[in-house]
Amino acid sequence: MSFAPLSLQATYALISALDPSLNLPSDDAEKDNAIRIARETGKWDSLVKVGEQPTTFWMRQLKGTDRTWLIGHQSRNRLTDLELCEIAFRLAIDKIDNFGSFHTVKRSKVEGRDLATNEVLDAIYAVNADPSIGQTIVAELGGVVIQRLMEGVAPKS
Repeated sequence: MSFAPLSLQATYALISALDPSLNLPSDDAEKDNAIRIARETGKWDSLVKVGEQPTTFWMRQLKGTDRTWLIGHQSRNRLTDLELCEIAFRLAIDKIDNFGSFHTVKRSKVEGRDLATNEVLDAIYAVNADPSIGQTIVAELGGVVIQRLMEGVAPKS
C-alpha cells in the first residue's frame, strides 16, 4: 500500500435544507439523513418537488493548501464560526444555478487565495429581504465545505 492523491477533485452540488423546492421528511432525523445521503451521492432529484427547481450552489473541492491557509487565517484573525463558514464558502463557491438574475461569481485575491467577492454573499444575504436566512444558508453550506475539507470527501461523493 502506498499514498496516492485523491482522484476525485471535481465540483459538487449543494442545496440548502431551507430551499423551498425540496420535499423533505418532517422528522428531523429522517430529514438530516436524506440531506446527508444527497450530499454524499450528489443525487438530489428524489428530494425535489415535482416541477420545482432548487437553487444549486456548485462548489470546488478545496485542497490541502486551502485547509492549511483556512486554519491559519482563522487563528490569525480570531474568526467567529459564521466568519469561518463565510470564508470557506467564498473559497469553494464556483457558480450558482437558479438564483434569480444572479449568475456570475466574481472572485478576488485575499492573502493570495482566490475568493468569491462580497457581492456574492450580499446577494445571498438579500434572500427574501431577510439577512438571517442568507446567513443561515451560507453557514450551512460553508459548514459542509469545512467538513469535507477537514474530514475528507465521503466515499460516495
